[in-house]
Amino acid sequence: MTAIRRPAFRSITTSLAFVLYAVLAGCGYFNTMYNARRHFSEAERLRANGEAEAAARAWKDAIDGAAASYRGHPHGRWADDALWVIGRSRFGLGDRQAAREAFAALLDISDDSFLIAGARAGIGASAVATGDPSGGMARLDSAIVQISDPDVAAFARLWRARARFALGMTDSAWSDLDRVTAAPAGWAVDALLEGAAQAAEHGDTVRFREAIRRLYADTRAASRSDSCLVLIRRAVTRAGPDFGRSITGSIVGSAWEAHVTAAHRFEHVRFTVEAGDTAAAVAEALAVEASGGSFAGQAKRLAASLELARAGRDDLDRIRDMILPAATGTSDMLLTLDAIDHLIGQAGRGGQPLALFAAAELARDELHATRLARQLFLDYAALDPHDLWAPKALLAASILESDTSEARRILERFTGAPGNVYVQAIIGRADPDAFQAAESRLARTLNALRDAARSEAARRAPAARPDTGHAVDGSRSLRGETSGHPSGDNR
Repeated sequence: MTAIRRPAFRSITTSLAFVLYAVLAGCGYFNTMYNARRHFSEAERLRANGEAEAAARAWKDAIDGAAASYRGHPHGRWADDALWVIGRSRFGLGDRQAAREAFAALLDISDDSFLIAGARAGIGASAVATGDPSGGMARLDSAIVQISDPDVAAFARLWRARARFALGMTDSAWSDLDRVTAAPAGWAVDALLEGAAQAAEHGDTVRFREAIRRLYADTRAASRSDSCLVLIRRAVTRAGPDFGRSITGSIVGSAWEAHVTAAHRFEHVRFTVEAGDTAAAVAEALAVEASGGSFAGQAKRLAASLELARAGRDDLDRIRDMILPAATGTSDMLLTLDAIDHLIGQAGRGGQPLALFAAAELARDELHATRLARQLFLDYAALDPHDLWAPKALLAASILESDTSEARRILERFTGAPGNVYVQAIIGRADPDAFQAAESRLARTLNALRDAARSEAARRAPAARPDTGHAVDGSRSLRGETSGHPSGDNR
């Protein structure tokens, strides 16, 4: 019986003659090869759908079957088929040297023009992948003119495009990629990702936007969402956050929306923050949080952090309500807010003015709430202007003030106590022992106040109702009524 020759990349549905031959021959050799080709076709389908782990398992099964067939019949009718399956499967697994060896062995024994062209393409792609774009492109050029199978042709053009980009042949590289993305083969997603990567590298926002738009429209690309986010971030480094915001915003209503919306919408929020639109970022973050999923806790924390960055004392209850019910990663923020609340109440009841200083440091260092921290430092300095540590509070407030003229006015108040040890330290005249003693006393007092406030906040942390997460006892604040002592922030 003569050998049956077919195109290099053969689907199971077109292999009836192969199966018939195996049945008639009654030989396990043919059945083994049939199963190997079936595993290989399944691996390629899984790869095209972005199911990398499942594809890897199928490639390994294909190699096992094809290798067994080749070892048993190295000069048999289907030896070149076995080497083809081994080469393509090894290439898919990233073992480019082993793939190249299999393709080279195929060329030594085969007279099948389809398999020969495919093997040359595989050797060329292996060369490009291992850092030899020039040598690889020569192989790919000779192979492409002989390949009739659309999937192998797309594979070869994708790797030739990569070689051409590496060699600076940009226009012809784009031409190859465009042909791959237009072909009804399984390499379109890979070509679009390559196009997005090259567009990001070259600052081509038009091509980048189109590549991402087409990826968002293809459900097979949803499993590559992490790669897309990496490429979007890379493009944003050159094009700016507004560009990233417009790209990630387009996922709403796309084919991906039911698959990976949360990750891309959360990245959209980050770009909105970088673009400086805090109000919109808060609203978008809360929308991501409300949609649930793995990014809900991060989104709620980000929204609360953005609000805290511009919050004053009157905003604490509102931000607490925003955080409740506490999502993963926000309970520490809630306890810190309650500790600050307790410290403010302690100072307001006349117990300890330095509690405001302690609250200011918690707001600054743990919540990064700069406006609130500045206000609390100023409140402490106004409440007890002749206290030893009032000038230090003024200095801390001036550092947090973004308005240059206002910062200057605060510093004028700081220098209004020339005999104070902290003022003396700034001008280089402080007694080191007196300065160290002041710092030690302050540290001991603030540490004790903070520890007590945290303990009280933890003790008073209310149990949450299962349905709402709000306090069973209805409590909203630890501080209670506070006196109307003057605030340093009258703007």
